[in-house]
Amino acid sequence: MVGGLLVSPVLTLFTTPVVYLFFDRLAHRAKSPQVATASVTGKPVESLSG
Repeated sequence: MVGGLLVSPVLTLFTTPVVYLFFDRLAHRAKSPQVATASVTGKPVESLSG
């Protein structure tokens, strides 16, 4: 029980941002499937789809 109480917050702190970033990037791809922007530089990068 103690192990679950210790592991649960750690998993939540890691999985919540990862899921948020996944859906955020998915939404950006749905808006602009041809050109994606690098999140750090803001410069356009070529899409992997072709």
